[in-house]
Amino acid sequence: MKFIVVIVALQLALMGVITVVIERHQRAGILDQARLRALSLALSLAALSEGELFGYNLIKLEQTAEKVAADDPGRLVRYSASPRWESGGIQRPR
Repeated sequence: MKFIVVIVALQLALMGVITVVIERHQRAGILDQARLRALSLALSLAALSEGELFGYNLIKLEQTAEKVAADDPGRLVRYSASPRWESGGIQRPR
């Protein structure tokens, strides 16, 4: 009986450790993919609005930003390399 309890406890401990390791690995992968997606979006927005930036065409800049953000109109997306800003985005004021 003691042997069975020890084996079951060992299996549960091993499964717990494996679960924690896999969860951390998946979380890191998801965060990396989110950073890459944000960078890609920022680069495409910069490429789309390069001419407007040089010409100080603020109206066209605003229109380009609205066109890019049209996928999710209730949310403004932001990105920064600082860990303080990794919490997603800001809600647009109503």
